[in-house]
Amino acid sequence: MENAAVLEAFKKFDKDGDGSITRDELGNVLRTLDPEEWTEQELDRLLGRVDANGDGKLQVEEFLRWIFAEDGQFGEFGNTFQSIIIQGSSRDDLNGEYIQQDDFYGGRPVFYNAEKGKYLFFNRKHQRWQIFVRTSWKASARLYTKRAPHLASEELAWHVYTGGKFVEEPSMAAVLAPSDESDEQKCAKAAEAVYIKTRWSNVTGGYVKTEKTNYDRPAYYNEEGNTWLLYDGRAREWKVSSQYSTRHGKLVSSLTTEVFSPELTDWKGSTTAVRVDPKRREADYSQGGWIDDAFPHTQESIGNSRQCEWVRARDLAEKPALFDDIEPADVCQGALGDCWLIAAIAGAAEFPNFFRDHLFETKEINEDGKYRIRLYDWIKKKWTVIEIDDYIPCKPRKWYEPVASTIFSEVCNEQLYVVLMEKAFAKFAGSYQALNGGFSFLAWMAMTGETDVIGWWRQRHQPKWDVTGSRGLIVRAGCDLQSEKLGRLSYGAVFEEVEKFGYRIHFKKLEGEGPEEGWLSCYIGGYQVAKCRNPAEWKQMEVNYAREKISFGTLRTSSVQDRKDREGMWKKMQEYDRANFLMGASIHTDRHEREHRREDGLVEAHAYSVIHAAELNGVQLICCRNPWGNKMEWNGPWCDQSDEWSAHPEIAEALGVDEKADGLFWMDWESFEQTFTMVEICPKAMPAERASFHK
Repeated sequence: MENAAVLEAFKKFDKDGDGSITRDELGNVLRTLDPEEWTEQELDRLLGRVDANGDGKLQVEEFLRWIFAEDGQFGEFGNTFQSIIIQGSSRDDLNGEYIQQDDFYGGRPVFYNAEKGKYLFFNRKHQRWQIFVRTSWKASARLYTKRAPHLASEELAWHVYTGGKFVEEPSMAAVLAPSDESDEQKCAKAAEAVYIKTRWSNVTGGYVKTEKTNYDRPAYYNEEGNTWLLYDGRAREWKVSSQYSTRHGKLVSSLTTEVFSPELTDWKGSTTAVRVDPKRREADYSQGGWIDDAFPHTQESIGNSRQCEWVRARDLAEKPALFDDIEPADVCQGALGDCWLIAAIAGAAEFPNFFRDHLFETKEINEDGKYRIRLYDWIKKKWTVIEIDDYIPCKPRKWYEPVASTIFSEVCNEQLYVVLMEKAFAKFAGSYQALNGGFSFLAWMAMTGETDVIGWWRQRHQPKWDVTGSRGLIVRAGCDLQSEKLGRLSYGAVFEEVEKFGYRIHFKKLEGEGPEEGWLSCYIGGYQVAKCRNPAEWKQMEVNYAREKISFGTLRTSSVQDRKDREGMWKKMQEYDRANFLMGASIHTDRHEREHRREDGLVEAHAYSVIHAAELNGVQLICCRNPWGNKMEWNGPWCDQSDEWSAHPEIAEALGVDEKADGLFWMDWESFEQTFTMVEICPKAMPAERASFHK
């Protein structure tokens, strides 16, 4: 009787009656029970645990094992993280061990090869497994199968990108890594030293393996920063701590993992871990080449007393190129506060040939190191050629750094054009320090010669909302979904927003039944359940920039030139997008202009590129990019892994939405115009259409 009842339950999940439960069928039933708990990520976790045969569905046997599971035993991709070995590829950079991460892409587990810096992941749209330097629609290798890659039919072959095309490689295979090593053996094989790199100077440094262990993993110590790198068996993560303790002093941490060496897993935010030799390796840097005496390798060019060493750009990449396949993900900000410039370069990189065809007179890597870059001088009202050498200011190299680290913008994807563009701007402005604070549309002015730039500012207002969810909204005591439940705010109730972070709104009730205040969600299960009734007003102000000396941080506004409500401003954004104008946005801060990270993943006093404004099926969406190029992205409605894309698959298909953590993200227009306070426009029709990097 018990099995018969379970089989009846199986049929309720299996709506199309094909004998298996798809991810969507599983989600449809579970969300009727608790829409807040069963998010996209939780569905991925569940399916990853119980899908023993790796086909992305639940068969009857797997369903029974799930229902009657004991002690958390859920199949091979369950509570124990597995590894897959890729072997036999003609490209050695693809071979090696890929360890399962606590992350999902395309509804399946992600695997990471730390040694080669490659990911193995599932592309749900094309029903294939791929290998690439990040989770993306792009691939260096691909295998068309719905099953786990090591369970694929022998008749299916991998295809590897080589020589400008994908070539079949019958000898390439994926096998499940053996797990017969003891914990002592795994601990002995762990890295002797690890380089932790993050945005916090008190965490960044070299951590050396000690005789101590924690949860059977080695403990590492950073003498320079007096910090520890430890494994926390309770949280199942590696963490850097200010104390020899996993209970207190946590500074940064990895994703959930069981690996015995900290560089074998992905880390949260912008943090990375790299295995290094504990003995210092001297740098073998090139010398010579042309030296620009007009912008000397001194603190005068830096603009402050910061110590640095000047390293040739070609020594900052293994296989350097001036340009390759230019895309905005090439552009990553460093320590300088020039996010406005990096965002501007990323915005222009949406038009791949723009730098090569319009700004760089030097088209290839110059062995002599001399580069000529065109910029518009709005003081002299003419184009000027900025000549620079290829020496880039870098931090004094420490024993644990494999290569020098740039102080300012980073070399990404082996391409040098970004660090050279930044240096040209530094020379144009007088020093690198002169780039600390500015406006993206002034950088675009120098890149395009368009001086009639446009600035829109949102006026302060107090949003009021209507509850539109037919069942009302659950109210909790805190932002956390696990906090105390206070009751339910009724359908049609009106409330005033106190603060908002992504999906969650702290409110005070104005009308209707339910708690007087608390926290609620404005989207549930991929659908909007609360609507703002009083949108903000936007004002276009006359922009007055410096006219006596080149300055990217000097700006004044005067008269109001135009006003728009939410819908009017949306139409303007679509108009700018269709016209191929360059667009940017930022969020005002009251924290003395210092960049401040918000709970919704965005950063105040920080410049973003605006990529696209799209309206499909009545849904208004805007695409942005964070110049940091990392996981610091919007985490509210329509973010990378949100339920909204599953609830509206036709929109995801039309936009070619990608879940990669590269700084690119979508958000609904309502959230954008309630969050961002300034929009910058360079009304220059770019010479080509935007490339489909967001597709």
